[in-house]
Amino acid sequence: MSGENKDLILKETQIFIQRQMQTLQTEIIKYSEVINDNRKTNEAKAAIEAQLKLEQDHCRRLHEQIRVLQQANEDLEGRSIQLEYKLSDLQNSTCERDLNSRISEQELSDLRQQLKQTNDNLISANAKTEKVEKLRKELETRSEYFEVRALSSNPC
Repeated sequence: MSGENKDLILKETQIFIQRQMQTLQTEIIKYSEVINDNRKTNEAKAAIEAQLKLEQDHCRRLHEQIRVLQQANEDLEGRSIQLEYKLSDLQNSTCERDLNSRISEQELSDLRQQLKQTNDNLISANAKTEKVEKLRKELETRSEYFEVRALSSNPC
């Protein structure tokens, strides 16, 4: 082999190695970008999952509040009915007895006041129940949104 052929082969080999190095560097950069994107995706997924857990916990607390308020509502309705019966009984017994009956006007007034207060409490409890139910529904919607985002950000 002549010196020119050796130089040509050496030059072609150098060019080939340079091209391979450039290709390898490009692939390394692409791989680094993919790793970085994957890391960002995993971080976003973790943040979404954490938010989802918070929303689910809040939703569970709201469910419990609704249950407690509904029970209180039922109790107040029962108490209201009892007071109405008691008031009705007292009014009936008052009509049957003379002015010296054992139930005074003050007691009757007190019972009416208790009945009014119980009805007011019932209305307030119903309003609170409706408000908490609305908030629970909103949080369920948000929770579903975060679940969808968590599932859609999962690279697998």
